[in-house]
Amino acid sequence: MEKDFEPQFKKLSETINLSKNEKDFHRSEIIKFMEPRLSPYTPKTIASPFNFLFKNHFIMTPLVIILVFSTSLSISAESSLPNSYLYQVKTKVTEPVQVFLTTNPKAKAQLKVALVEKRLQEFSQVTLTDILETKEKDLFIKQLSFQVKDAHKEIEHLIEVDRNSEALETTNNLQSVLSAQDTIFKKIPAEDSEEEASKDEIANVVDDSIKTTNTIENKITEDIQTENNTTKTGQAIDDQKRGIATSLENIEKIKQDSLQNPKNLDLVDEKNINYKISGIKLEIEKADKKLNEGDKEQALLLLNQINQDLGELEVLLHAEKTTDVPAN
Repeated sequence: MEKDFEPQFKKLSETINLSKNEKDFHRSEIIKFMEPRLSPYTPKTIASPFNFLFKNHFIMTPLVIILVFSTSLSISAESSLPNSYLYQVKTKVTEPVQVFLTTNPKAKAQLKVALVEKRLQEFSQVTLTDILETKEKDLFIKQLSFQVKDAHKEIEHLIEVDRNSEALETTNNLQSVLSAQDTIFKKIPAEDSEEEASKDEIANVVDDSIKTTNTIENKITEDIQTENNTTKTGQAIDDQKRGIATSLENIEKIKQDSLQNPKNLDLVDEKNINYKISGIKLEIEKADKKLNEGDKEQALLLLNQINQDLGELEVLLHAEKTTDVPAN
């Protein structure tokens, strides 16, 4: 029944108009709610402020949706960066509500991966134009670490409910996002040793995340292969092939626009893209040969790596398209 109410709540939120005073009031209340305060009372464990979403979701969910989606607050916060006070509104209010409203397990896992990519893009953007203060940097690292772990948790949930193929696809996406960051970080110029140190700290978080993600990926692949279930293995292979076809189409669509952008990080050039695609097509031929020979396990491993390589290239092209280097 909860699913039946969501479209009504969203539609209701779009029809409600608040006055400027009302918007300012809600904005200030949310910001005050998030500001840390010293308490005169004895420390004790308290429930999450979002528990009410789950305990009284039929009553409170529409109120949250109306508050978040029918004011200009969420719109303003959406484009905020780690050095903006609205950034906490985005990461602690609007995005958790968005995740809560996503009920499909695969869609929720993909959303959490998208949030990890969003965090890393934001760091790239802010370091191109400004330097994060120590407090802002620490909060950002904490937020990034949490969201990577949250993505891992959602992938593990897919494994628990016997959706290994979807878990493998999501893991590939996460690994592609994380792997692309090494190239991006190297291309972002550092003004001084302090900024270089900030980049190194984020890079360490990414490196640790890659290792953990790789461990999860290996476990999923082993589970699929040891199940001795030809249907599940075939499903995983088919899903990998569909992902590869989609990535090739996406790369072709955004390639020309990215290459024509006069102000970018120069992450990839046309020659590099064509070289990578040629190599990937050779790997696809190898995977097809393994399939024809009946070696599905090796074919799955090859297709899995191809998907990651294409995903990484997509992330680089997207960053090339959206991230501008400020003029000197």
